[in-house]
Amino acid sequence: MIPFRDDRAFCWIGDVNEENTARAIEQFKSFETPRGKKKVPAQLILSSSGGDMGSGFAFYDYIRFVSRIELITIGLGEIKSMGIVIFLAGNRRLITPNTLFYFHEGNFIGETRSDLSRREAEADLMLIKLEDARYEVIVSKATEGRHSLEDVRRWSRECYIFTADEAVRVGLAHEIIT
Repeated sequence: MIPFRDDRAFCWIGDVNEENTARAIEQFKSFETPRGKKKVPAQLILSSSGGDMGSGFAFYDYIRFVSRIELITIGLGEIKSMGIVIFLAGNRRLITPNTLFYFHEGNFIGETRSDLSRREAEADLMLIKLEDARYEVIVSKATEGRHSLEDVRRWSRECYIFTADEAVRVGLAHEIIT
């Protein structure tokens, strides 16, 4: 069991959207470790039904490429869709015994417009394909080579649901906390 640090923990229960992502990044900025100092891990407690892909990638990129944070993610309840990318931002990934991971194919949940030109519709479809590819790369890398891009594509296409034990076995999480 890891020691819980209330002063270095952020609880994200809910959708992946611009508001929650901005709130999380703002909080994690305050957890930054100054250069030359020993990193003190920050914790993200997460349960999410997923949401906006752009916001999810922004959080992942901030934690992985911009910040100087060692992040422990703690998954509980259900982690779906883009919530999985948020979870995978952690350097150490822990879950409770009842945590479920749900994969599905990407979709476009923007404004429904009947006035889209053919070019705009094609661009929206290209965006979905590019986002799906980024998602597959992040998930595949997180499994440390145990699962290929095609494996992740199949999980999404077939709407896979992983139990906590299965999530550890495939490499999504490092351990189950009890």
